[in-house]
Amino acid sequence: MALAREVACALQLYGLGPDPNRKPPDLSETAQIRAHARAATSQQIVSRPIRAHAHARGWGGARNRADRTSFYLSESQARMLLAAHEMALRLGLEPNVHWTVHYECAGIPDEEGTAFVGRILADARNYARRRGLPFAAYWVRENGQGKGAHIHIAMHWPRGLSLRGLTSRWIKNAGGTCMKGTSVVRRIGGLAHYQRGKWFDANAHELTLYMLKGVADALGEELGLRPSRRGKGGNIVGKRAGRTQNLC
Repeated sequence: MALAREVACALQLYGLGPDPNRKPPDLSETAQIRAHARAATSQQIVSRPIRAHAHARGWGGARNRADRTSFYLSESQARMLLAAHEMALRLGLEPNVHWTVHYECAGIPDEEGTAFVGRILADARNYARRRGLPFAAYWVRENGQGKGAHIHIAMHWPRGLSLRGLTSRWIKNAGGTCMKGTSVVRRIGGLAHYQRGKWFDANAHELTLYMLKGVADALGEELGLRPSRRGKGGNIVGKRAGRTQNLC
C-alpha cells in the first residue's frame, strides 16, 4: 500500500493521469518513479521558504491556507485538541509542559504564525529525538486584546531534560526575537518531577480545557466550559490549532 501511494503521488506530481492502455510499471520503472518522487520532495523541502504556505511536517495540511482567517476555534478543532490530549495520556506522552510564545512580540507577523509554530516544534522534537527521547505536542493560536498574537503549546518534554536556554534559541532559529515575557514555560502542576496520577492528570486536563477558550459561546456551553473560558479566540490568519503526528 505504501508503494502504491508513492507511485500515485509521483504520477500526480508529474501531471500524469491514469491511462487504461498503459501497462503496469515493472519493478525497475517503479524504482525510477520512487526515486523521482523522493528527489522532487527533497528539492521542495530545501527550496521552500518559511513564509506563506510553508509548514513543518506534521503540523500542516492541504486545507490550511496561509491566508485563511478565523475568529474562533471550530468544533472539529476543539475535539481534535481533546482527542490529542487523550491520545497523549494513552501513549504515556502526557503533557507536562505548558509553553506560551508571544510571537507578535517576537516580531512574527500573524500570517506567518503557522510556519513559526511548525519551526519551533520541529526544533524541540529534533532536540529530543537526537537524544533518543520522545516528544509530543498539541497547540492553539490566539490573539487576545492586550496580549497580541500568541501560541499555547501543551507538550510532553522528556523527564530530566532541561529546557533552560532552549526555548529562546528555538524562537530565534524560527526568525523571531526573544525578550523578557516572549517565552513563558510552566510545568504542569508546577512540578519538574512528578508521578502520573489523578492529581497530575486533572492538572493536565485543566490545561487542555484552558486551551479551548477560543471556542464560540454556544460551542463552549455544549462542551461544558464555564463562561469565562469561552469566546476568547481573536482573529487569526492561517491554521489555528494542531498536533504532532504521533497524537493523530
